[in-house]
Amino acid sequence: ERNRVAAALLELAMREVLEWGVVQTDPNFANYLYEPRSGRIQLLDFGATRSYPPERREALRRLLRATSLDDAETIVECAIEVGYLDREDGRDYRAFVIDLLRMVTEPLKSNGDYEFGDGELARKMSERLVDMRLRSRIGRLPPPDILFLHRKLGGLYLLLTRLGARVPVRSVVEPFLDA
Repeated sequence: ERNRVAAALLELAMREVLEWGVVQTDPNFANYLYEPRSGRIQLLDFGATRSYPPERREALRRLLRATSLDDAETIVECAIEVGYLDREDGRDYRAFVIDLLRMVTEPLKSNGDYEFGDGELARKMSERLVDMRLRSRIGRLPPPDILFLHRKLGGLYLLLTRLGARVPVRSVVEPFLDA
């Protein structure tokens, strides 16, 4: 049941971001209502809701598709369009950003179920960000709307980790990449 609910939470997040363009960006346990008899999940507390226009959603979809295919050239172009990179960014900064994007989409590249329970990805991401921001002193923040998406997706990752879920991420996300 835990894995089924976790997959439903991921699907809900994909619908919010890539279909509806309206995202509740405060994903903590208190902001979801789960009805075990029906299996329905309801979102609560829309105080941190953000809207994403169709062109923004399409740029995010292309970036997600490029990272799932590990297409480095397209990742760079999409990262520029989304606002992670600028055309004038140096090679080192581009490499950091591409590495982070590949890392964060690691669950999508997993064949079969992705094991969220170990929390290893969060540790690796944290180390990489500390290295980028503090040790190397390179980088800038992404646009505010993307920061809210980080909050949504990072919070979702932590929820799935706390649930100790095993989720077929690729099969849940792929239908949204081709929409």
